[in-house]
Amino acid sequence: MSLQLALVSHRATDDHEDLERIAGIVERDAPDLRVCVLRDKRSWFSLARAAWRPTLVFSAKELRKLRPLRGAVLQGSRQSKIEEMEALERAGIPVPPWRTVTREAAPPDVAAFGRYVVMKPDRGGCGADVRIVRSARVRFLDFTTRRAARAQRWIAQRYVHTGPWPTAQRVLTLCGTPLYAIRTRADVSRAPIRDAADFESGGKSIVASHVGCSIEFCYDADILALAERAARVFPEVPTLGVDILRDADSGALHVVEVNSRGGSWGFSSRRVRAMQQVLGRPFESQFDAFARATRVLIEETRRRAR
Repeated sequence: MSLQLALVSHRATDDHEDLERIAGIVERDAPDLRVCVLRDKRSWFSLARAAWRPTLVFSAKELRKLRPLRGAVLQGSRQSKIEEMEALERAGIPVPPWRTVTREAAPPDVAAFGRYVVMKPDRGGCGADVRIVRSARVRFLDFTTRRAARAQRWIAQRYVHTGPWPTAQRVLTLCGTPLYAIRTRADVSRAPIRDAADFESGGKSIVASHVGCSIEFCYDADILALAERAARVFPEVPTLGVDILRDADSGALHVVEVNSRGGSWGFSSRRVRAMQQVLGRPFESQFDAFARATRVLIEETRRRAR
């Protein structure tokens, strides 16, 4: 049986160049496997009319506008952050304690989380949408930003102190295999955050990836292992950007997001290139990401054909 792999690119992730590179490696390393990169509806329909039927279709984002062809489909998920957190908790993955905040219900009691908690929208968003608020003032927030749709639910989560300057790790995984792992730390010229009392004066950000941040590769075995465990919770979601925090006091690790919608995928986006300039090296150089991603997709195609 002929093995066939279709790679679907999306403008939202600027990943066409990445997938073309992967396709070239597939053609070199697996001559028995036919591969193509689909960029838009026209190329999708051209493929659909042909006798060509993929064994596996890979798409970092959900295929909402294109009808999947025959064969298995690995695609991003439209799960909300709350659905992600619930799945992680059921699987025993450590996450900071959290509660849902809605317009209709009374604000949840989060006093046990400490004097301040983190609030973020249930869908979409970026660092600019993250808020640090008093536990006693937790309420539904009604606003829209450029990166987030009008949130219908919010998450109130225990604040994890990662040090004087907020620090976070992100591990990009493909089918559970890390492609890169980075550690970002907030600009050290900012006022440090020693404890919750430092939030009293306001104006403190807990986002580690603001302008002026430092970036380095992360090789911490415990962080990589936790990212792999978190990825296994979502076996049908191919790409995950697993965000992990380490408590500066206890050393405990917590998964705060997995970004199942696929927006974290790719090495050619403007945002990734800007971060790579700070790092001074391309992200794919850490684990030879393109060779690793190609190997994973070849293995998945062959496994799905059995």
